[in-house]
Amino acid sequence: MIRLFKRTWVPLVMVIVVAIASFTVSRLHGIFGSNMYRPDVGNADAIVQFNPKRVLYEIFGPPGTVADINYSDADAQPQRVDGAT
Repeated sequence: MIRLFKRTWVPLVMVIVVAIASFTVSRLHGIFGSNMYRPDVGNADAIVQFNPKRVLYEIFGPPGTVADINYSDADAQPQRVDGAT
């Protein structure tokens, strides 16, 4: 009996500690309001329409030179123009 206790006391203590910690965490979730925000219930902010802006890119340089231009479009996708005069 004592030999069995010597081999199993560490795993037994670990199981007890994990059980107590799990219970404590489950109880604390309700106390500090971590369950208040639920996006599927309708608490999310409404999307407000806005006036889109227009951006004009002006590239300056000596006449006859070319440039490679990188920018983001209206959908935030990267765009590239090679050899723009």
